[in-house]
Parts: sequence; C-alpha cells; structure tokens
Amino acid sequence: MACTCLDCYVAVVHPITYHKKRGLTPRVVMAAIVWALAIANGMSFYQFYCLFFTMLPAVPYIITIVTIGICDFLILHTLVKSDTGRKSIHPQKQRAIQTLVDSLVMTVLSYLPPVMLYVIGTSVFCNFGKFICYIGIPSTIISSSGSAIMPLLHLYHRGKLDGLCPGCVRNS
Repeated sequence: MACTCLDCYVAVVHPITYHKKRGLTPRVVMAAIVWALAIANGMSFYQFYCLFFTMLPAVPYIITIVTIGICDFLILHTLVKSDTGRKSIHPQKQRAIQTLVDSLVMTVLSYLPPVMLYVIGTSVFCNFGKFICYIGIPSTIISSSGSAIMPLLHLYHRGKLDGLCPGCVRNS
C-alpha cells in the first residue's frame, strides 16, 4: 500500500517526472526492495523468535503509516490547492479525493491498532505463546482486514458493487 501511495504521490504532485519515468523499472525495483525486506524480516523472526518481544514487528506498520499519511496529505493538498478559485470541484477530482480519504482512514484503522497492541503487549506479556495468541494473531487479522476492505471501498465508490446490493438499498 505504501508503494502504491508513493507512486500516486509522484503521479499527482510531480507529473512531469512521473511521465518521464513511465516504465515499469522503478516499480519493479521498488517491489523487489520491499519483497527483499519482507523476506529478511520474516527470516529474522524465524531464526530469533525473541524478536517478537521487541518493537521490531511494529516497524513495518509505523513506516507504512508515516509513508501513506505524508503522501496522502501532500496529494490532497495538491488537489485542493489547484481548485482554489472554482466554486465546484471536478467529479474526477472528487473521486480522487474520496479515494485518498478512504486510503487514509483504512491506513489508520488497519495499521495503528497493531502498533498500539505491540506497544502494550511487549510490556504486558512475557510468555511467547500468550503474546502470539493475544497480540500477534489479532494484529495480523486487523492489518489484513484493511487490505481486504480498501479494494471493496474503491469498487463501491466507483459504482461497481451496485449489482450486489439488495434492491431497496441500491442507488438509483
């Protein structure tokens, strides 16, 4: 999510740079770096299970929250700043702002609770099994739910889920 948000930031705030480097190479390199870091992170937890009791599991969440927050704020600022003299906002720009707000809300709701759970859990639980049951599993479920809900929100705002809604709730 953070990489996608960074890509959107460059596209909206620096469109000339974005169009000059339009190829897939920067995106593939960024994805490879993220995958390498994720594999290294997983291997370190596999080798040294005591790392679960540190703040290290919360670091990816913190990096994600900060990256998405800064990128979304700067994109939102750019979109709103470019419309200062007009009375109405273009519908395409309204959809972009709605997507940004959804992204920001889902980021806060899906990544902030795991960080808080890790902060509280590392000081409360000393037993590895209890820590995993009470902190690790709920944190994973909460953060994974954001990855599942965000695409549904996007489809809902684009009107792609109207056929799935009951007849009485469906938009006319």
